[in-house]
Amino acid sequence: MGHLRDLQAWRRKARPALEDDLVLEPDRGCARVARRWVMSTLGAAGLGGAGNQVVELLTAELVADAIVRRPTQVHVHTRYDGVTARVEVRDDSCVPPPAQAPRSWSIVEAMAAAWGCLDAPGQTGRTVWFEVLVDG
Repeated sequence: MGHLRDLQAWRRKARPALEDDLVLEPDRGCARVARRWVMSTLGAAGLGGAGNQVVELLTAELVADAIVRRPTQVHVHTRYDGVTARVEVRDDSCVPPPAQAPRSWSIVEAMAAAWGCLDAPGQTGRTVWFEVLVDG
């Protein structure tokens, strides 16, 4: 049995990575659109079950957080290689980051294998990313 699991892991790693992008105009339905898009995009690439649901939830949280900052656009980038699903949510807001981290970051921290925030000093916008490891 152990050999079969090793073969399955090798097949997942051998899969070429899928990358895709979505650009959204910020509005009240933006998080819902991003959630459905990431779910169907990564689902078509083979990510299913709990991994897909976690990615869906975390994407919606980060997009909703980006909308609060009043950007002109929100960019969602996905990458899935059969082992790790990575999502980056970038906004182009000029609004300075709040002193306190948004609530969504604690949800991301609790559910993601890795995550981070890229705030470039002196530049507009913010990118928040997370990775979810797929067990399977």
